[in-house]
Amino acid sequence: MEEKEQLISAINGSAAIVSRLDAIEDKINAAEENIEKVKPKLIMHIIAVIGAMLVTMGAPYTPCGLIIVGIYACAWIYVISSKKKLNLLNEEYKVARNDPSVAWVPADYRDSYSITKIAEYIRNDRADTLRECINMLETEMHQNRVENAALIGALYGK
Repeated sequence: MEEKEQLISAINGSAAIVSRLDAIEDKINAAEENIEKVKPKLIMHIIAVIGAMLVTMGAPYTPCGLIIVGIYACAWIYVISSKKKLNLLNEEYKVARNDPSVAWVPADYRDSYSITKIAEYIRNDRADTLRECINMLETEMHQNRVENAALIGALYGK
């Protein structure tokens, strides 16, 4: 069997784990976004707590202050639980990346995007070997980085 046929067979055999990798990546991104959204709110709550303490002039345990402290505590607990969830997702992702069904892909390319692009190159007859696929992928990713840098430069006038 030639290399292209072997790649097609490997791609078909890894479809389930690629779907799993994609789902885990989505969950990781969502968890990271949630943590980032809550952090500014925590700073606002800290300021609110300090403000409540100053307004009450020595009586920080007023009902309003307790409510603000409670909101702050809930937000902090949410961030801590989100970070724990993120750690568990990262561990699950490491296990999925080491699944035997994706062992045909070099470790640096064991993510849903890379494997999907490799499959696309093979199925569209743009490449016949894994080496060609990886070179095309690297070229495409480099081009995207250059275009993004140019876009950022245009937006910020640099």
